[in-house]
Order: sequence, then C-alpha cells, then structure tokens
Amino acid sequence: MSKEDIVLVADSGSTKTDWIMSSQEYGIAEVRTSGINPVRDSRDAIFHVITEELVPRLPSGCKPSVIYFYGAGCMQPYSHTVLQVLGSVFPVARAHVESDLLGAARALCGNRPGRAYWEREQTVACMTDMPSWLMSLPWAIYLVMRVAGRSWAKRF
Repeated sequence: MSKEDIVLVADSGSTKTDWIMSSQEYGIAEVRTSGINPVRDSRDAIFHVITEELVPRLPSGCKPSVIYFYGAGCMQPYSHTVLQVLGSVFPVARAHVESDLLGAARALCGNRPGRAYWEREQTVACMTDMPSWLMSLPWAIYLVMRVAGRSWAKRF
C-alpha cells in the first residue's frame, strides 16, 4: 500500500458495524453504524446503512482506495452482496469481504502464519494459515475452554 491510500476497515455483526478509516491526509476516523449481515439483510438494507449512516460521517471528500470488510454472515454466496454494494458506493476502491472469524484471526496473527482459537456463541473455531480453512473443534475442547468461565483468544 502506498502512503496515499485511504484504508477503510469494518468489523460487522448483526447489531452494529465498527468502521475505521485511516490515511495520512485525513488521519483516523471511527464510525459506528447499524449491523450488516448479508444472510439476513437485503442489498437495499446494506446500501442504506452504507450510504445513510457511514458515508455522511466520513471526512468530506474522502474516497477509500482499499476496503476490508469482515462480517457475520460474510461467506459465499452472501458476501458477494456486500462486495457489490461497496463497489457501487466506492467504485474506485479495491474491496475485500471476508468472515468475521477471518478478521479476528488476522487481527490476532497479523501477516504471520499462525492459529487462533476462540469461543464464539457456544462454538469453538480454528483458523490457520491455510487459505479459507475453518475447522470446528470437538465439543470436548469446548468444555475444557468453558472451565475458564470466559471467552478468550490466543495466538499459538
């Protein structure tokens, strides 16, 4: 990425989406909007959230060049809806739409190979450095993790 890039990153669930925009010219801007979940939301509903809740709260004239959207329900074929909406609102941006699980793994591991384990809504998942690979762990491991009494994430 060049220093002129305006990067927009979203962490979305069904109830809220946290957006952060970063660039040298505009600095950092944080926006919270309604949640976006393409399994549940129509294209029009997603378009409304982005155009009515996000765009007016970004710095004037700000046009993201790269967008990373990590969200609940963002798996094929549903993620394509979010990608289409982002492309129509920000036509010059290179948009990437991935699951919230991958977003959490990337936040934890960065660009380094690794595995991230976490508890989420009574499930446990494992992300590895293998592309698009998600594996549910056995319930025995879930029960062991529950002994701690809280959700956690750890890089191994």
